[in-house]
Amino acid sequence: ATMNACFAASIATAVVAHYTPQLKWWQTENALNFDVELRCIAGTLTAHVTEGVYFKLSCEDARNRPALLEFELREPVETTSGCCHQISGKVRCSLNKVHPHAYDRLAWDVDLLKGVARVDYERWTDLGAADVIVESPPEYLESAHVRAFDAAGLNAARDSADVVILDVAYPWCTQCYSKRTAFASAAEQLHVPGKVLFGAVDALEERTLRNSLNATCTWDCSHLVLMAQEEPVRVQARGEWEIAALVRELRAYIRPAVTH
Repeated sequence: ATMNACFAASIATAVVAHYTPQLKWWQTENALNFDVELRCIAGTLTAHVTEGVYFKLSCEDARNRPALLEFELREPVETTSGCCHQISGKVRCSLNKVHPHAYDRLAWDVDLLKGVARVDYERWTDLGAADVIVESPPEYLESAHVRAFDAAGLNAARDSADVVILDVAYPWCTQCYSKRTAFASAAEQLHVPGKVLFGAVDALEERTLRNSLNATCTWDCSHLVLMAQEEPVRVQARGEWEIAALVRELRAYIRPAVTH
């Protein structure tokens, strides 16, 4: 009887075990799109995004099998339900990007969707972009006075320094790249070890910081000044021909005044 009970339990487990359907994806400047190779029984399809990055789709397919597609997106999208719809023999999903840009990967974990996701080259007109992984530009890697901060590093910096001045950006926000030379130059002139620190936050990689620091991707480029027990202040970013203006504006937030 015990063996029969175990056998029955095994059958039940096998019946309810879900599988991961395959998909083909493409993107535009404003949206991530993918077709999931799945025909769902009417009324069983559910799909939603939580916290802007966690995508989940489930349904019972035409063969009464539970299907589940679940992964973390590489970039934030507008949190919404009803983002996927049955179209003929597939489910089409369209997710609006929070920050429009040319391209990037689909999933945060590059290995998670191996064998599951394929690029739809017929729909993606910029074929060369599909396999590119966006990297941060090199300017700050060459600056001894601009540190790359994650959440723990930024917390430690704020605990130890009087002022922390940040450049917070997504790596594909190229409109602000030209402002980084001035920021690095200001850091060289104004940094004071243990007192005034300059840092950069990659808003794409540092997911816990991008919301709290209100990371954007617009032509309105700015830097963030963080001072103890005071509200963060945004300072307009400057081009390399305006380094003196940026230094002057940032110096106003450093107390006592930095004179070197």
